[in-house]
Amino acid sequence: MNLTTLQLSILLALARYRYLTCSQVVLCDLGSLPAARRAMRVLSAIRFPSPILTRHTFPPSARLGRIEHMYSLSPYGLIFLADQLPGYSTMRSLAPTWNVFQLDYEHRKTTVSVRIVLEKAFRQQDRYEVLTWASYFEKSDEVYGEPIQQRRKAATEAAFASGKRFIPDSVFVLSDPRQRGVYVVEVELSQKSSRVLSKVNLHQQALAEGMFASLHALSGQDYRAVFVLQHASALARLLERLAGNAAFAPFRQHMLFTTLAELQVQPLTCWWQVGSRLPVHLVTGLPVSS
Repeated sequence: MNLTTLQLSILLALARYRYLTCSQVVLCDLGSLPAARRAMRVLSAIRFPSPILTRHTFPPSARLGRIEHMYSLSPYGLIFLADQLPGYSTMRSLAPTWNVFQLDYEHRKTTVSVRIVLEKAFRQQDRYEVLTWASYFEKSDEVYGEPIQQRRKAATEAAFASGKRFIPDSVFVLSDPRQRGVYVVEVELSQKSSRVLSKVNLHQQALAEGMFASLHALSGQDYRAVFVLQHASALARLLERLAGNAAFAPFRQHMLFTTLAELQVQPLTCWWQVGSRLPVHLVTGLPVSS
């Protein structure tokens, strides 16, 4: 079967991001929305010998209205992709795709969109390279190639010294000519700044224990926690609360905050540090002039 460039690109993007809607195909700069919808219809009709795509559908929401279909590769989709691209290999297993629950739909979609936006921004800068990227809805062996344990843990999972598990939304390792760095991403859609504050407290403990740096063999280097909030009002309240929190002061350099709206405009230079009067660069941490 001969696929178009767009159809093949969508399959490769699904293998990379795990879940995509048609609007996210557009966000990936692969094609227009009508073209993406046509390509998804064609791909959804392919049997090899079973469907190569899994379509996740949801009833309309009172808050969101009509909800876009979300697509993922089926186990046969991985075989089909390898058949179309001889030599293509992936650490993805042939286990059935994990379910997408309606309560997690918007958060999962946004987590993927944040990754797409940041990776596009990094590609436009010759000095930065994303070495690995893991999300909470993936399994560790599928991202890092670890042997499958009795309990297949989440790809972003880490454990505190107490044994308590911690699963942030995304973890990526970035390389530039001078250094490597670990970044942990949290996406928050709630208007309640207290929800983000509880995550900030967890990251304070994780930083104190050197948790994520040691997991990625970067001992001695602290990671940077970056928070993407949907609501600007929640961000303003959070920054104000943290500015008056003496216990947070030692961690100020290691946490950055922004909104989804700001991220879509200037992905690398939209970040706010507690107490800063100007936004700072995601990687360098230096203030960005207005």
